[in-house]
Order: sequence, then C-alpha cells, then structure tokens
Amino acid sequence: MRPLLFLALFLYITGFIGIIAFHVSRKRRLEISSSALILTGLFSHTAAIAIRTYGTGRLPVANVGETLLFYSWAAALISAIVILRYGERFTELITMPLVCLALFLSLGGMPEPGPLPLILRTYWFEAHVITSFAAYALFTLAFSGAVLYIGGGRRLYWQGKEISDFQDIAVRGVLWGFFFFSASMFAGAVWGYLAWGSYWLW
Repeated sequence: MRPLLFLALFLYITGFIGIIAFHVSRKRRLEISSSALILTGLFSHTAAIAIRTYGTGRLPVANVGETLLFYSWAAALISAIVILRYGERFTELITMPLVCLALFLSLGGMPEPGPLPLILRTYWFEAHVITSFAAYALFTLAFSGAVLYIGGGRRLYWQGKEISDFQDIAVRGVLWGFFFFSASMFAGAVWGYLAWGSYWLW
C-alpha cells in the first residue's frame, strides 16, 4: 500500500508543478499533462485506500494517520471533479499543496492496520466519517475560492477569469460543505447514542 501512496504523492507534486508551469507559460500541453498526473495520482491513492480497506475490513479512519489519508483523498477527489467538470485550474494551486501535506503527514503517522474498537463498529460511524470528510474537502475548495477572490482575483482577471467565479466557488463549497457536515452531525449523534446511550457527552 505504501508504495502506491508514495507514487500518489509524487504524482500530485509533479502535477502541481505542472499547473504552475501552465499558468506561467500558458502552454496547453502543460495543462493536459498536469491534469493527467493529478488524476493518475488520485487513481493510485484510491487503490491504496481500497487495499487497506480490504485488508482490515473497514475504512481507514480509525486514527490520525488514517484520517489524514482519507482527508487528502477526499480533497484530491474534489479537485479532480472541479478539473473535469468545470475546467477550473486555479483552485488547485491551493488545494493540491494541502492534499500533498496531509498525505505526507499520513505516511509518517499511520500505524499498522488493526481492527476497529468495538465502540466504532457500526455503519453510523462510517457514515459520520465519510460525510465529515466530504464536508472538509468542500470547505477546502471554498477556502481556495475565497483566497483567490480576496487576494488574487483582480490579478487573474487578465487571464480570462471573472472575479465573481471565485466567489461562486467559495459560496458553493460552503453550501455543499454545510449540507454534508449537517449529515455528519446527524450520523454522529446516532452513533454516539448507540455507543454510549446518549446522543452527545461533550
């Protein structure tokens, strides 16, 4: 599994360098190659998560290293969707470094896989985690849109980007993130009730 994660990290970093080079040179082939590198990295990342899930019989979300692994995958997936669906190549200048950092930290802090504690063995826990990280990934996208809107929007206008595009990305990211995070809180409350007999204890 770890070789696949190292490969994914290498591909993400190379793709990030490629998109920087594209914005500097405006060469179409760099845009295409950077997309291919990031998407291939996501495939490798997904394969690594699938292998760990198959080996343990659970999602890799039981400790800090695994949650960083899952967050980096979710953020990379959202970035890939933005690339493929909307052709947006500015937000990844912020999202991809965060993906790389989280994946790098997960490689150094992920223990050997083991079974989940009994208190976590419920589908409500997995639903809670999946929706949480979908929300975190969308909030990351919203953050990138907000930074570009506030700090770089006017300078990017000459490249054919409307300033309002970044505001729209930020707003949509927050709205969808809020939806998934609300679902996460509901699933977490049910999980808490099943685990401790009370919806919240903190």
